[in-house]
Amino acid sequence: MARPAAAGAKGAPAKGAPARPGQRPAQQGLVRPAPKAKVRKARLLVSKVDVWSVLKLAFLLSVALGIITVVAAVLLWLVFDVAGVFNQINSLVATVLGSTTGTAFDVKSYLSMGQVTSFAVIIAVVNVVLLSALSMISAFIYNLASGLVGGVSVTLTDD
Repeated sequence: MARPAAAGAKGAPAKGAPARPGQRPAQQGLVRPAPKAKVRKARLLVSKVDVWSVLKLAFLLSVALGIITVVAAVLLWLVFDVAGVFNQINSLVATVLGSTTGTAFDVKSYLSMGQVTSFAVIIAVVNVVLLSALSMISAFIYNLASGLVGGVSVTLTDD
């Protein structure tokens, strides 16, 4: 026993929908074109910044910058050593001072790998402390200023 197809059921043509040329009536109404998306805009106001979150983020980024500083200093020293820059500086100083001096000048005794690494670590630690403190103070000052003028207005759009 065959049942009649209900309107809108699979395989049945939709009521009132004309058949398009080249389309079978069984597929009519199954696929609809997607509606055009409207661009959404949101206007937001950054009125307060959490000082603790700014401190954590600044500390993390400054530690990463400190690691990059130490690695760059070590790599630069190694490149200078392999390229023979220190030997050329020694020969230049010997030429300028003259060969009459009894002791030979050696740049590596003043700029050894350990001294360069120690100096880079000291600079990195000072950098971590200063950047963390300055970012925390900047967030606090921003919170004070935004209380007076209302903050920074940001417009976000959805593409």
